[in-house]
Amino acid sequence: MDLILSELSNLFLQHLDEGWVQAVYSSEFLDFGELPPEYEITLDNNSLSVILTNIMKSCDAWLNLEFLSHEEKSWAALSHQVPYKKLLALIGYYIDLGIKNVANKEKRNNALMASLLYYKLLSIPGYKAYHIYHSQIFVLSLACLGFPKAMCDNEYNFLNAKELTREVNSVIDGLKQFVMVLKIVIEQLQLNPSDMNFEDILSNMIDIIGCAIVNKLNVDKIELGKVSSVIYEMIDILLCDVNREPNPAAIRLLFKCLLPKFISASTDYRSVNNIVRASYVTYSGLLLSKYGKAALPGYSVLLQHLCYTLDGLERAEVRNSRVSLIVGLMSLLPKKSHRKTVKWVLKLSTTSKVAHRQIAMEILSNLLSSDLEESKPENEDSSKNNQPNGQGNENAHDNIENVADNDENQVIHENGARPEDTVTTEDESSQDTFMEIPDQEVIEEDMAGLLRQRSHTVRHSELLRAIYERLNDVSSTLRARAFSIITECVTHERQHVRDAVKEVQGARGEACRLVAAAARGVCDERAAVRRAALSLLQRVLAAHHTAPVDADLALLVGLCRDASIIVRSAAIAALGEMVTQIPTEAVFDAFLAGPMHQLSDPENKVQEQVVTQIQQLLTDRIDTFVSNQFSSVPWMFLDGITRHNMRRHLQKACTLLSKTSNCINHRLVDVVSTHLGAADDRRDLQCLVLLTGVARLVDYSDIGFVLDYYYKLADDTEERDVRLMPLTVELLSVWSRFATNEQRHALREHLVRRLATSEDETSRIPIATLAAQLDPENLQWATEMMQLSEQRAASGADVREWLRAADLALVSPAPPAPSLMQLFLDALANPPPEWDGAEMGACVAGAGRLCVRARGAACRAAPRFAALLRDCAAPTAARLNALLVLTDICTRYTSIVEPLLECVCGCLSRESPPELRRAAARALTRLLLAGFLRLRTPLYYKYCALLADEDNDVREPAEYYMTCCLTTETIFHHFVDCVLYYNNETGNHTKCQRNKQSNLWSNPLSVGYRLKSILLVGLCRDASIIVRSAAIAALGEMVTQIPTEAVFDAFLAGPMHQLSDPENKVQEQVVTQIQQLLTDRVDTFVSNQFSPVPWMFLDGITRHNMRRHLQKACTLLSKTSNCINHRLVDVVSTHLGAADDRRDLQCLVLLTGVARLVDYSDIGFVLDYYYKLADDTEERDVRLMPLTVELLSVWSRFASNEQRHALREHLVRRLATSEDETSRIPIATLAAQLDPENLQWATEMMQLSEQRAASGADVREWLRAADLALVSPAPPAPSLMQLFLDALANPPPEWDGAEMGACVAGAGRLCVRARGAACRAAPRFAALLRDCAAPTAARLNALLVLTDICTRYTSIVEPLLECVCGCLSRESPPELRRAAARALTRLLLAGFLRLRTPLYYKYCALLADEDNDVREPAEYYMTCCLTTETIFHHFVDCVLYYNNETEKMSFDARQLIYDVMLQRMSLVQRLNAQCRLAREVLQHAADLTDEGAGELPPALHAALLDTITVLCGPRMKLPRKPMANGEPADIDDLQERVTTNIVSHKMKRTVAEVVVPAVLRLYSRLQLRGGQLAAYLVKLATDLLNDYRHEIEELIENDEELVERINQFQETIGIESSFGNTRNLVTTSAPPDPETPRAPRRKAPRQYKGPPKKRALKI
Repeated sequence: MDLILSELSNLFLQHLDEGWVQAVYSSEFLDFGELPPEYEITLDNNSLSVILTNIMKSCDAWLNLEFLSHEEKSWAALSHQVPYKKLLALIGYYIDLGIKNVANKEKRNNALMASLLYYKLLSIPGYKAYHIYHSQIFVLSLACLGFPKAMCDNEYNFLNAKELTREVNSVIDGLKQFVMVLKIVIEQLQLNPSDMNFEDILSNMIDIIGCAIVNKLNVDKIELGKVSSVIYEMIDILLCDVNREPNPAAIRLLFKCLLPKFISASTDYRSVNNIVRASYVTYSGLLLSKYGKAALPGYSVLLQHLCYTLDGLERAEVRNSRVSLIVGLMSLLPKKSHRKTVKWVLKLSTTSKVAHRQIAMEILSNLLSSDLEESKPENEDSSKNNQPNGQGNENAHDNIENVADNDENQVIHENGARPEDTVTTEDESSQDTFMEIPDQEVIEEDMAGLLRQRSHTVRHSELLRAIYERLNDVSSTLRARAFSIITECVTHERQHVRDAVKEVQGARGEACRLVAAAARGVCDERAAVRRAALSLLQRVLAAHHTAPVDADLALLVGLCRDASIIVRSAAIAALGEMVTQIPTEAVFDAFLAGPMHQLSDPENKVQEQVVTQIQQLLTDRIDTFVSNQFSSVPWMFLDGITRHNMRRHLQKACTLLSKTSNCINHRLVDVVSTHLGAADDRRDLQCLVLLTGVARLVDYSDIGFVLDYYYKLADDTEERDVRLMPLTVELLSVWSRFATNEQRHALREHLVRRLATSEDETSRIPIATLAAQLDPENLQWATEMMQLSEQRAASGADVREWLRAADLALVSPAPPAPSLMQLFLDALANPPPEWDGAEMGACVAGAGRLCVRARGAACRAAPRFAALLRDCAAPTAARLNALLVLTDICTRYTSIVEPLLECVCGCLSRESPPELRRAAARALTRLLLAGFLRLRTPLYYKYCALLADEDNDVREPAEYYMTCCLTTETIFHHFVDCVLYYNNETGNHTKCQRNKQSNLWSNPLSVGYRLKSILLVGLCRDASIIVRSAAIAALGEMVTQIPTEAVFDAFLAGPMHQLSDPENKVQEQVVTQIQQLLTDRVDTFVSNQFSPVPWMFLDGITRHNMRRHLQKACTLLSKTSNCINHRLVDVVSTHLGAADDRRDLQCLVLLTGVARLVDYSDIGFVLDYYYKLADDTEERDVRLMPLTVELLSVWSRFASNEQRHALREHLVRRLATSEDETSRIPIATLAAQLDPENLQWATEMMQLSEQRAASGADVREWLRAADLALVSPAPPAPSLMQLFLDALANPPPEWDGAEMGACVAGAGRLCVRARGAACRAAPRFAALLRDCAAPTAARLNALLVLTDICTRYTSIVEPLLECVCGCLSRESPPELRRAAARALTRLLLAGFLRLRTPLYYKYCALLADEDNDVREPAEYYMTCCLTTETIFHHFVDCVLYYNNETEKMSFDARQLIYDVMLQRMSLVQRLNAQCRLAREVLQHAADLTDEGAGELPPALHAALLDTITVLCGPRMKLPRKPMANGEPADIDDLQERVTTNIVSHKMKRTVAEVVVPAVLRLYSRLQLRGGQLAAYLVKLATDLLNDYRHEIEELIENDEELVERINQFQETIGIESSFGNTRNLVTTSAPPDPETPRAPRRKAPRQYKGPPKKRALKI
């Protein structure tokens, strides 16, 4: 004992603080503070490892003394001499320190030695009585087993892998002794599950079982295997009771400890964890096989918890890893338990949580893929043969469940060995197996080989039925996954899975459950579900290898037009695969009805997919003709094309194919040519359809086979298919350029003879066109034939002769006789009684031919065709042809057909014949697709009603256009209107509702709406683009819902001005709204049956004189869409001259806005309106003539020579006789433009007016001479300018304001022409502006003249800007102030002026003007166009300028100006503005008070008040710091955060270093005087001290004088002398700055005030 005490004395336990020891015991060895400093110093010069080793040796020597009794060698004798509490606390401290510092070799070795010393202490008898054993210390010591894994996890602490390997091997070598000693201690302790920390003990021991360090390091595997085998033995000891019987409670705790290991290993799905999972699974299987029934309950609970734990299951990789783990563990179960577990999983698939249902379904899917009867290895087959019952290994495995019946807990294996004899060997071999895996990835498929699979114990049909139930799950993810699983099962390679599918789906036919489920799934709201259901439907249909039913194909066709591109692609792929596997007529029809229509899909990928399928079906399979030895697929495809008349689709497909591949080439033509004429008419028709589709894409010069076929077909006397000749002629028309001269001549002669003799009406037009194409210079034959047929028609020939004449009129150079058209119209009005439907249809077709040739004929005949459509008693053939003729007219002259659309829509009624309804649906769809019609109300309602039509051929075109072509914005815009329209028989409900809303707006009591519009107009110029966009959208929606004059005025005052917004997105938004209001709604003039919205919009444009805005909108529209086109001009032209002057003005405003964007050659309607307007003797709007002349000026280049000459003569005569001053300049300009070489008339008229002016004529003659001088090539006489200047200097006393204004205008004309005149007159105009007594009209004209001069000679006007700015003063007339504000803004926008001081101060002062028309231009320019740098640069100067005595402005007006400026500034600019205000105003005022200046100057006093108000205002407060919610690589988010932090820091320093000292200095000087300034200073100082307390403390803590001044100030104003933070506008409004990561600090040692309490000894 003395030796032990001597060695223990080296630890100096007597110097260890009792309080520290008591604290360790109080914390139950969970918290170890730092060792007392004096005790650490004592141990510094000694080696702790040597001391601990010596203590262990002394204990061994003492225990080995034979002369001592057992009582003397126990803790009963040792406890009185050894301070064991201090020793245990010190041991626990060093173990804990080593665990926390694994990378430190010294501390790690100290932990191992301390643990061994503790085990040595436990080997001394009496350790329980004296509480030497403490479960927490024991658990800490077991953590040393995890040192190798912890070192590998922290490999970055080592220099390289070699050093790490060396250190790990040394630790493993040390663990050999460690585990041997530990095993002895565990045997002595006899622990059971009820002991404290028993679960932690097991958990620490199994950590090394799944260690994967050997996979990446050259670790000593043998030594590690030995350590692991000892640990397995220790676990076995813990799992058994004193009688060596398995303890079920202990085994359950072991599985509980394995649960987090499994979860962690499956959550981290990297390849290194494959070995970890496999090792845990193998060990679990060993436990199950060794302990049998005792382990089975815990094992089942483990499986259930693995299913229930949701950690990481939202990720697919984790979920797959977890499912693989669970299925592998389930495979180790006996058959009966396996069946129970599977049934439990089936119940789990119906629970409430989605994640549980999802993992249950994945488990069931995994179980389905396993085989029903596993193939046994050869040794198992031999052992199976040796079994008498043939059960073999399965009986041994199932013996686990039956062992309770014969009281045996041991399982006999195949080789007859006992489990106890084989467990160690299996552990070692399994560990060796896992350790010898090479350094490469272990994939999931390889890992599955480590697990023993078990045959099914539950029928596959039950599993599949459970998955089938998930097809109706509330979660779309589960529904899609269930469809995918069942789809895999349908085509599974194993027969038992396919049998289960057959059992679940029932009989093929009416009871096919899978087809019905797929049909429901393709209508699901989620695209992923629809796609998965589509795959199932495809697989089910393909699995039967029979022709699918029409209903199934209809589902696939419908999905080809799905809103989701994924679903469309899947449906197209399904039909493409089906058409190659099951090439039947029904499948081809489905392909043509579905994928073929997607050649017009908005997504290029879908188009490419369809084109690729067509290539595989057609061009890749077509072969030369060798009797019947060729593929039938391409000909079945072409047969479907001909049956459904889809030549246009085939042509588009060939065009796309020619761009993406080289399959459209000469070889294809060569191959197809071998089939032409080799079989029957059906095959010939298919060949011609394909050849005409590729003819324009292939330059094929060898056209002999086509000519031969044509002559053969023409000379054939048998009845042939009528479609063959037109297609052959069309093919020859395309390739006729490759024919030789002889071939061309012979073919033309044959065609002309055929036209003269043949009665074939179907091919007459193609033949005539080809004949004209072969010799376009010689068309006399066409004229003669047409005239001959006209003579026969006039002589009483039947309608076929009329039709011949109309057909030939299409190619004849001479126009047809008017009598021919009259003949058709008379017959349509009163058809002969002997005519049948065919003759009536031929009459309509002939009239249609003439309509196509001439617009006048179309205008005459279109109403007759419309009446024929309305006539229900008319023959169907005639009505069909009338519909087709109106469609053709619409493609050429849309404005003629638009008023008649109601008749076309009438063909869609259910009373119409089915053929007519189908043709009308197709015709309308084609016109909409080509852009000739716009889908607007009421056509929108009629067309959408087709979606619910019972006839599939009527419904399909509308479905296609609505699902693939119509924009979602249009659908959304009309949705509510459709609901109201379809529930109202008359359709007037919506109109009544709109009238009601209009009355609300027109009512003076509805002020709230007007206030709302005023607020929205202001927000349209907000600094935030989000706010501007929202306000523009709100006004756009309001103007369509409540179209009143007030709302349109608000729209024009707000969004219309944002056409010049700096953001392109805002411009596009406004342009889109204008398109919806104007171009999309304007209709042709039909009495009063048109939308009033576009005309109300144009009325607002004319009222507010916003033509320039409309022109800019039209320019932007022409760039973004095709709505500015000929059709718009056609429609508007029907309104010009049809109503009143107001409507004419609106038309002219719109036409002049689009004239420069549309090349419109048919200007007859404008000329007619001009002549009518010029000859009208009634008083008309004076604005009509200038706009008409302007329109003619733009389109005059399209006028013919006769029109130009006549118009010029008329204009010159009007100039000579008319006294109209408003349109004189436009008329003169147009006349000069029509004949720029001959302007003698202008010179003569100008000189004549000059002579009259010199002879004493009135000012109107002067003005005429000045107007003509603008176009005259000769300069005006100098006396004319002198006349104007003399009159301006000394106006005649009899002149009124109008004559004075005319004088100014005339002088302005001459200034525009010559710079010298402008230099002479500009000072006179400036003097006129300064003259307050001058007439307002003269001052207005002088302002406009100076504006015009500025746009040409800016340097002349710049010295006179003070006079222009003087017009903005409040003493000026309101009209002059408004004109000056607009003029200055236009000059600034155009760049002719720069906004520099003093103009800047004058202009910014307009922001606070009371007159809205004066304020708005300045607000627009300041908020949208002026740069923020300019605003920031002049901000402080504005504060000082506006407080000058010379500029009197109210306090509120100044603050409004400051607020607009600060609103535009960025954070950095606001910070700099704050700094400048503090230094240049506050600090300057403080310096003046320090110098003893006494009273501050009034200007500085007022500037101080403004500065303090601004600094206390909300604009100077920083916004919240942006949260770091973006991606780590988001450079914009990072830049914003960095900028905000920098600005915040700079602002805090500015406040603390500049603002606070200046404020306190000012207050100390001014507090005795009191007044408003002192009160403002108190407010500012209080806010600063509250808001920036921490910053002020940090930056002025060394300035004692300033600290004292702050404290005195706080005492003076009556607050506590501290920096209380009651409201922080900068720091507390933002989230706290992120803390810098720091290393964890050690807790300070606790201080104890007295000796620790002693516990009573319990024995």
